Amino acid sequence: MMMSFTDSPLVSVIIPVYNGSKYIEETIRSVLNQTVSNIEVLVINDESKDDSAVVIGRIQDEDGRVKLINKTNSGVADSRNKGIELARGKYVALLDQDDVWESINLEEKINAINEGMVILIVTCFIFGIIGNRDRKERGDGATLDNIRGIVHQTPFDILRAAKVRF
Repeated sequence: MMMSFTDSPLVSVIIPVYNGSKYIEETIRSVLNQTVSNIEVLVINDESKDDSAVVIGRIQDEDGRVKLINKTNSGVADSRNKGIELARGKYVALLDQDDVWESINLEEKINAINEGMVILIVTCFIFGIIGNRDRKERGDGATLDNIRGIVHQTPFDILRAAKVRF
């Protein structure tokens, strides 16, 4: 079921893109194929030099849930912030331009929240303990000194602002 422009989506998915034409279509389609269909997909084009905007525009023409937002190049963090500023959903989910989701990704997260779980961080990095509890290693070998560092260095994937407490 397509939602009209005036409906509030349950989830706003924010995808920053810079020169991502090679992967962006597969990424967006993985979001559109979610079992949760009451979504908006905000694709923030950070002044790509390739044909990313053309690819995104074509998908936007096919599916009204996709919104292309063009902006002056200022980096991925600013692009995510722009998406968060424009988001209308009850929940916000962040996705990188070259990642894809399984079709039940959002459904499982929303179910977990509805069951009383609060999801603060979901990331593609694998964290583990090395030697002592104060040192964490990401899957890429970088280390983070404490859990607060992890919170600040990885994006929130989906959150319910009313339940997040710091």
